[in-house]
Amino acid sequence: MNQLAENYLNYLEEQELTVPYVTGLASIAYKQYKDRLEKAPRACAAYKGSLRSECLNVFKLKESQNLLRKLQSISRNCAKVKSERVDKCREKMEAKMTKVEERISTLEGRLRVIKQKMARK
Repeated sequence: MNQLAENYLNYLEEQELTVPYVTGLASIAYKQYKDRLEKAPRACAAYKGSLRSECLNVFKLKESQNLLRKLQSISRNCAKVKSERVDKCREKMEAKMTKVEERISTLEGRLRVIKQKMARK
């Protein structure tokens, strides 16, 4: 699935872009993100308790950071969109990136709390 998605992303980058194309790229990035998040429980299966929570949150944090980098890369394609639609494209991508940035800050906060609890024990 990932290779197919990467090929599609490359194909779309070569086309004359419209706002739906750019937001479509973002949708593909989200799909890949969710697919990778499904692997988190298996990756952290060896841990129990607060170590498992920390592992899951670290996994989610790294994947969220990867998603943000992809969205930032995709948002650069807004410059290739027809001039009258550039602002709309940037607004949509900024909204998506803001949500991911909020998720990242939430996960960082959770990790701080978990580490503080572990330090007290």
